Amino acid sequence: MIEISELFGANLINGCRQGDCGKCRMKVLAGWDNLTKPSFVEEKTLKQICAGEDIRLACLAQVLADIKITAG
Repeated sequence: MIEISELFGANLINGCRQGDCGKCRMKVLAGWDNLTKPSFVEEKTLKQICAGEDIRLACLAQVLADIKITAG
């Protein structure tokens, strides 16, 4: 998602781009099923930062079809 946001000039906040820092949190508003399942690293980081169930990391989540997101 970070790469897509850069193409459109959204400039999402990001840090490590590896799922370790959790800075690129995104709240999924619609299209949850259109994202890949969270990896072990993403699940671990989301748990460490106490993210809600509607949060994904933009650096690791891969978009498969249309989604709607906002900064988390």
